Amino acid sequence: MNRRLKRIFKITLITLGLMIVLIAIAIPVGINYLRNKSTLNTFDQFSEAAQLQFVDIKWDSSIVAGIKFDKAAFFIPVKVKGIQKRLYMQFDSGSASSLFYGKTLQAIGGGLDTTFSQKDSSVFAMNVGLEIGSATLHANKMEIRQDMGSFDVDSSFIIIGTIGYDAVVNSTLIMDFKQDKLAITKKIPDSLNSNIHYIDGVSVNKFPFFIKATIGDDPVTLGYDTGSSLFPLITSNKKLANLNKSVKLDTLCCVSSWGVDHPIYRKKYDQLIKLGNTVFKDEYIYSSHQFDVLDYVPNWLFFGGTGNSLFLNKVVYVDTKHNKFGLVD
Repeated sequence: MNRRLKRIFKITLITLGLMIVLIAIAIPVGINYLRNKSTLNTFDQFSEAAQLQFVDIKWDSSIVAGIKFDKAAFFIPVKVKGIQKRLYMQFDSGSASSLFYGKTLQAIGGGLDTTFSQKDSSVFAMNVGLEIGSATLHANKMEIRQDMGSFDVDSSFIIIGTIGYDAVVNSTLIMDFKQDKLAITKKIPDSLNSNIHYIDGVSVNKFPFFIKATIGDDPVTLGYDTGSSLFPLITSNKKLANLNKSVKLDTLCCVSSWGVDHPIYRKKYDQLIKLGNTVFKDEYIYSSHQFDVLDYVPNWLFFGGTGNSLFLNKVVYVDTKHNKFGLVD
């Protein structure tokens, strides 16, 4: 190889190395930027009674890919200022913001002061008061999604909207899946605090919740989405195929999204899955091509998602103010 070719080869290697370094830096920086941008402070006031009061969790079942999940999503009772009806909202930490369902509001006759944004045709409820157990949250405005909800309302189970991550900013979320109860608070009972097993390296002070785990011997980051209770773990098809390579993927049909059916794959993972001191084994890990973008992200940065399936016999504690995530057995 002559001197000129050597020089070109050397420059090419340096350029490729710099590109790899820049990409390695850009991915986490980009994720952090998006998380900061998506962490909203919808609620400007928070107050609570002296006595911590939990609300009951109401589960809804679903059939996905031919499999029945008894606990697919959960709802909690809420009181909304201006509406004299018993209401429920889905609790979904996978949603950055809380919102009301326009069709349902119309069906029950409204009751909220609303305003219309000429900028983007959005509709907002103004001066919102929301009670969740002993906690009261206030928002100057909260979005009303006109395309969501239903005109056919069951008066015994009126789902008025979704409670998102913004409702727990600078607060503590307690989800007791043993007794199916939930609370949002600024204080923690001593009886609970002393028994919490914390998971190191989490990031729950931004949207969405990121928690650390190990799958086998590999460290991974998982997005924890309370609105997705179905799957213990879900990731891309390629990442699932690389786990237990000797085990064949099961193909399940299908999950429908916007009128399109998407196949779901799964395999039983025979090694340990660890979240802090909590260990799981022989859990199904699922995948979908909708997660294929994760193929370009290292597992330690983001492997996939987890719902409530792993935590159904535990108490989940999320302190967004002090960036703590823990479990109580």
